Amino acid sequence: SQDRLLTSDSKCCSVWNIGEGKVVSHGSISFASLKAHKSASNPSDIVGNIAWDPHSENSFAAVHDTTLQIVDTREFDISSKRSHAHSESIRDVDYNPNKPLMLLTAGNDRKIKFWDLRNLKHPVRTLSNGHSHWIWSAKYNPFHDQLILSSGSDYLVNLWRVASCSSAPWIGSLDDDNHDRDGNEDSYEFDPPDIKVRTIDQHEESVYAVAWSAADAWIYCSLSLDGRVLLNHVPSTEKYKILL
Repeated sequence: SQDRLLTSDSKCCSVWNIGEGKVVSHGSISFASLKAHKSASNPSDIVGNIAWDPHSENSFAAVHDTTLQIVDTREFDISSKRSHAHSESIRDVDYNPNKPLMLLTAGNDRKIKFWDLRNLKHPVRTLSNGHSHWIWSAKYNPFHDQLILSSGSDYLVNLWRVASCSSAPWIGSLDDDNHDRDGNEDSYEFDPPDIKVRTIDQHEESVYAVAWSAADAWIYCSLSLDGRVLLNHVPSTEKYKILL
């Protein structure tokens, strides 16, 4: 919702109503309610990340340690939960902007997992071998949800095409793909295959955040520990596969 703000601090996740020059608390849920089993890689009580559901004004996702949880803001209770969603701490969560009930998570186990909220028993898809260390950030393209960005402590930024669980049917040719099929042999079992389109290796420190442009579907940026921001774009060959 455009008139609401979602925040988190050391104690809770809060929702705020914004309007007429003032900000009023709508409610909050304490981290004690979100608390999961602690691991050595994240011994704190701080939630890894939070994300609004773009398809529901009453729902957001929160990740803590290895647990994914969906919070209903009408009663501020947990509507869905998946413990041990990753084998190590989860660092990021993001909703699919075009396909309801779908989101991704990424974390210290170096994996990106795609989830259908109607059945959290198993992920719909898992990407691995794209990073050699923790994944700090992973984001859907706001226009073309088959495009995914990820970044990590290995100083890398990866651009993925994950068409197997996107909202748009893949109309490209398999013969056109000369990229890494996510580094896994099982990628060939998917039709269409999911591939790593490009790797950016120009950072010299851990890359803590990636973001897509809100105005241009093909531009993205990344931010590393040393304050360096890199601006990049989706290769034209990949763009044409999506548009044509």
